[in-house]
Amino acid sequence: MKAFIFPLLLFCSIELNTAAPISIKAYPNPATSFVFCTVQTPEAIDAPLIIYNWKGQEVKTVFGKQTPGVFTYFWSVNDMLSGIYFCRIQVENQIFIKKIIVLHPQ
Repeated sequence: MKAFIFPLLLFCSIELNTAAPISIKAYPNPATSFVFCTVQTPEAIDAPLIIYNWKGQEVKTVFGKQTPGVFTYFWSVNDMLSGIYFCRIQVENQIFIKKIIVLHPQ
């Protein structure tokens, strides 16, 4: 009998106590042509949105646009294959991960 060991892909979200909560939203999900990711923070941030595939490989980095209290990222998925992706952003000492499904019509 042979034992098989499969690699484990682990993503986690670390939340620390902060004075004001941070809100992350990614939509639409599933996505067919684009994804908007919004981050509501009490302070301005300068952090890229990093996109990983299901294997944990970094496939794209997206830079956002700051408006008062909200940081918005626009990610075109037209050049991506259908599948599961993870959007990662680090705000202060917190890391947030959102799962996005990309579906292209056949």
